[in-house]
Formats: sequence, C-alpha cells, structure tokens
Amino acid sequence: MHKKIIDMILIIFVTILLITNVSNSAFFYDEEYPPNSTGFADYTEEEAIENEKKRNEQAVDSSFYVGKSSNDYLKSLSVENATMEPAFNRQYVDYKVTLKDKNTKKINIIAEAEDEKATIEGAGEVELADGENHIMVIVKAENGEAQIYNLYIELPYNNQADIKLQDLQIYGVEKETGETKEQKLTPSFKSDVYEYNIEVAHNISYLDIRPTNLDGTFVSVKGGDTLEIGQNRITVKVTDSQDETKSTTYVINANRAETEINYKIYIIIAIVIIIVLIFFIRRFKKSRKKGKRAK
Repeated sequence: MHKKIIDMILIIFVTILLITNVSNSAFFYDEEYPPNSTGFADYTEEEAIENEKKRNEQAVDSSFYVGKSSNDYLKSLSVENATMEPAFNRQYVDYKVTLKDKNTKKINIIAEAEDEKATIEGAGEVELADGENHIMVIVKAENGEAQIYNLYIELPYNNQADIKLQDLQIYGVEKETGETKEQKLTPSFKSDVYEYNIEVAHNISYLDIRPTNLDGTFVSVKGGDTLEIGQNRITVKVTDSQDETKSTTYVINANRAETEINYKIYIIIAIVIIIVLIFFIRRFKKSRKKGKRAK
C-alpha cells in the first residue's frame, strides 16, 4: 500500500519536471534567434584584416598610463538653492534634485574633483526646460577614464487654463498580431487633469495615442512609439496656433509588464496531474476490490 503511494508521488513529480522542461521549448514560445546564429563569421577575411588594423590604431601604448591617476571621483557635488537626494556620496551617481523655487529656469551646479588633475564637464550654469531635465556631470581622470554623475530635475509645465484637450484615448498595439486594445487611464481623462498612469501588458510594443484638440490649437506627442520594460514617459503637448508660447502638456506614465504569464503551461500541468491522480485512484480501488475477493 505505502509503496503504491510512493510510486504515485514519484510519477507525479517526474511528470511535472518533464512538462516544465518541455514548456521551455519552442512549442510554447516563439524563440528569437540572432542573425547568423550558425556560428560562422559574418565578415570576409579582408574585412577581418581591416578590423584588426583599426583595433591596432586605436590601441594606446601602456606607457601612456604609467604614473597617471585613474581617480575619476568627485569630492563634492551640489546645486545652488536646491537639495539632492540622496545626500552626495562619491560612490552614488544618480541624484534627484528638488529646487526651492519651482519657477527657476537656470541652475548653478558646483562640482569639485578629488584629483586636481581630473577635469569636469557639465558643471556651472545650466538652462532648464519644463518637465524632466537630465543633466550629466562628467569627471575625466588624468589617464582618460571617466565617471558620470546624473542629476534629475523636474519642473512643472507652464500650462494655460484655456488651452486643453477635449479627449485623450490611448491604444496599445500588440507586437505579434498588430491588433489594438484601448488602455485604461488612471484617473479617467479630464481636460484639467494633466498626469495619468496606465498599465501596459508585456505583449504591447507601442502605443497609438489619439488626442482630440480644440480648433486653433495643434498637438505634438513625444514618446510611446517604442516601449521599454518598466516605466515609460509620454507627453502630449497642446499649443496655441496663434501664439506658440502658450501651451499645455499632459503626461502619461506607462508601465510595461516585465513578463507575460503563460497560462497554457499551468493548465496543461493541472490537467496532467488530475489525469494521473484519477488513474492511481482507480487503480487503488481495483486493487482493494481484488484484495477483498481474495479474502
């Protein structure tokens, strides 16, 4: 009796392992193979010689580095009339900057290198634009090595109360079929709400954005033509046709899912487990009946 139960558990376990391995095959997934995946070189012998020549030309004599510092760290980094998060640490390269005055259009970045022989690019006065600003402060060591510190600053858009969209619809386009599916905005669209979020399935490769604007205005869309995994930022700008200094910007934050759940695998596994269980239950009942008859 116990032996039969153990055998049944082992068979179920092996079945699940087999199905899991099969699930990684092309039966369940459309595997993408890189071009020229046969292993042969995709360039001629002449091209190989030319590539080798270029590499040799680009190579730097090792004596160039002797005695030269590789220190590409900053000693300090700050922005006037602003706070940085996290607090500066030479090991951290990404910072969110919050300005004390949101109407500021120009900032002063103060940076000092640890090594006096290193050079700094990107510091000093920098012009800002409405919306997201990404500023790079580059530290180049004496030996040519470089470190990039990133500053992210977001300014409010100078929206005009009388320049708005009438409606905004967004459709996701499936990468395989080309079919479109309307995406749900959160919150629901209102002309005086300027920022929205949408959750996008993994199989959606880009967004078809369909704004409806008033007469006398024109619309420009930035982003959405390709979607990265995770967060994507799209802006829809409505501008007065007579005065282009007057505009309103709507922001859509689209979060594309990392993976697509393949329910087919789990359904097949569940069906196989049920069939195996039914088989062993029936077999167990038959063996019990035979045992009773033998007695």
